[in-house]
Amino acid sequence: MPAREPHFVLILRVALTMPETFTKADLVIAAWKAYPHEFGMRAYDLPNSQAVYCKVDGATGLVGRGYLEWISAGVLRATAAGRVFAGKPVATEPRATYADLRASLVEVISLLTVETAAELAAFETARDVLRRSR
Repeated sequence: MPAREPHFVLILRVALTMPETFTKADLVIAAWKAYPHEFGMRAYDLPNSQAVYCKVDGATGLVGRGYLEWISAGVLRATAAGRVFAGKPVATEPRATYADLRASLVEVISLLTVETAAELAAFETARDVLRRSR
């Protein structure tokens, strides 16, 4: 990891490596395995579920921002906005159409609150893709 990235982006990148739907517990374990220093307990070789849960839940979490969504009780999936925010283009999905891509980019732009350099870069990337799609 060249520069320290926000945990939001790290969690989304992990979520995109998982099956289409997954539980929060699965996400905790996968995030810990991928980034043990960020999502592990310092004194133990165990995952820190709270480090992931606090970035997923709440109005300012990944669900509240529209990057992850609840499918059913305890089951999540990444949204198109989450894929764009994490740097994974939506257009690579087999069923994505021009209208889907444009709608997801507009959604991302409307959801973004620029708080870090990584979020600013994601915003600029989404904006550039939207401009090229016109």
